[in-house]
Amino acid sequence: MLIKLKKIESSSVVKCSSVVFFMLGLVIGIISFVYALFTQSLTAGGILVGFLAIILYAVIFSIITSIVAVLISLFYNIALTKLGGIKVVIESE
Repeated sequence: MLIKLKKIESSSVVKCSSVVFFMLGLVIGIISFVYALFTQSLTAGGILVGFLAIILYAVIFSIITSIVAVLISLFYNIALTKLGGIKVVIESE
């Protein structure tokens, strides 16, 4: 079965990418924080800043990647008018 991708809804891209990249940002922030704990002698204030950095890391990562994902979907929709979209072959078992 041949299916053609005719449009990408930007709203669905924002919803999905913001959640996925927020979780990815949390993971990266936690890894960075644990790395800092083991490689530097952190004070109580440094640990608090580390926890805040984890949240900021996730939020900023989510915002930036969501903007990029929306731009990609918009550019795809523009290119779609000239190129006709992506064709995907799907087989059912």
